[in-house]
Amino acid sequence: MKVSGSTWDTNLVSASGHYISVNWNAFGGGPFTILPLPSTFAAIPNFPYKLPEVIPLACSHTAPILDTDWSPHNDFIIALGGEDSKVMIWKVESSAFEDWGQDHWVPVNFDPVAHINASPHKIGQVLFHLTTSNILISASSEYTVKLWDFADTDHTRSVLTRHKDTIQHLAFNPAGTPMTMTCRD
Repeated sequence: MKVSGSTWDTNLVSASGHYISVNWNAFGGGPFTILPLPSTFAAIPNFPYKLPEVIPLACSHTAPILDTDWSPHNDFIIALGGEDSKVMIWKVESSAFEDWGQDHWVPVNFDPVAHINASPHKIGQVLFHLTTSNILISASSEYTVKLWDFADTDHTRSVLTRHKDTIQHLAFNPAGTPMTMTCRD
């Protein structure tokens, strides 16, 4: 595995109930891979003991990926933020891993279903809202936090601008009400 060498302190590896994503180390862009997650309760038929030589990559970011978050409402949706100032959202089709582990299996690279031009600066944090399915939050190195609705990704729903340094972490309580942020200021 070629895990990203990014020094940004965020999620390089993350998982949903069905998949695991790994920010990939590659020159000239920000790829990541998505792989099926084995069940702790049942074996995946024909699951390989060793990863195939060629695995599917998502390569739409033009600079390293800094953070990933799987939707808590849909195990097939993931959001990524990167140094290219974009937030991108992917939906994994379950058919992408049919015959996974078989000799004739051919990986299919993933394409995003949404692009958000989130900031003129790096996007260091992305976080899905815990109780509202179409809401995503991003934090950038311009010291802002923006709330996005998937129904209209061209406009922010809300912008928080009072930070004076890098936002290091975003979180919600389990009810999804207050949002907390930590910052170097």
